[in-house]
Amino acid sequence: MQLWSLTDEPQINMYSQPSEPLPEYQPLPSFDIDDNTPLNVVGVPYYSEQLFSYWPNKMSFKLPEHNAYYIFS
Repeated sequence: MQLWSLTDEPQINMYSQPSEPLPEYQPLPSFDIDDNTPLNVVGVPYYSEQLFSYWPNKMSFKLPEHNAYYIFS
């Protein structure tokens, strides 16, 4: 990471606080996956709100020569 500043001792966050320790790691149970394993075994989270990664259609357009999409950022 690079930080550019006009002062000799720049601060990224003036209100930072010490991090809380993480809880002890609990590994998830393992299971075998093969060609006959249903996809719902893996599971995906359910989101009730739109994610920050959502891009409205007006922010993207299709590139005809590559059959891909470009997203404005």
